[in-house]
Amino acid sequence: MKYNLSLTAAALLLLSTIACKEDTKPKAIAFSTTIAQTNDTLLARNYAVAEAAGYSSATKDFSRVNRSYGDMVSYIDKKTAELEKMEDVGGKELKAKELEFLKYEKEMIAPLSAFSTFTNATSKEECMAAANKMFEAANYMSPKLLEINRLLKEYTEKNQVPLVMSAVE
Repeated sequence: MKYNLSLTAAALLLLSTIACKEDTKPKAIAFSTTIAQTNDTLLARNYAVAEAAGYSSATKDFSRVNRSYGDMVSYIDKKTAELEKMEDVGGKELKAKELEFLKYEKEMIAPLSAFSTFTNATSKEECMAAANKMFEAANYMSPKLLEINRLLKEYTEKNQVPLVMSAVE
């Protein structure tokens, strides 16, 4: 009888572990999807900001780059706050790396804030210098995204949830 009780206890423990894991799956999916979608969106917005910087440098119409820059900062702040509140469901390192990446993104585009002070009298060289600071910082983006993608893949495998990779591999 003691053997049957131990077997029953082991079976119940196994079932409760499986049930707990199933309960966390929606949170794990939401967490990993949020990170992947955030990075996809940031990548697309980086291209838009870079295009706006080039356009502004050529035309001296700085409204487009200022709008793109403002939208990007707002998006980064929103996603940072959202991610900080999310449960990581066993993805502490992934969450930390993503928050670090969001901070990096904000620092990377910071030189574009200079465009808000530019006028028609601003030289093309000044415009390009501000844009080039951002482009230089962008050189470090790909390795950071590769690391996040690696952690994201490990996270989804560990939690047995679908893998949604960001655009950069």
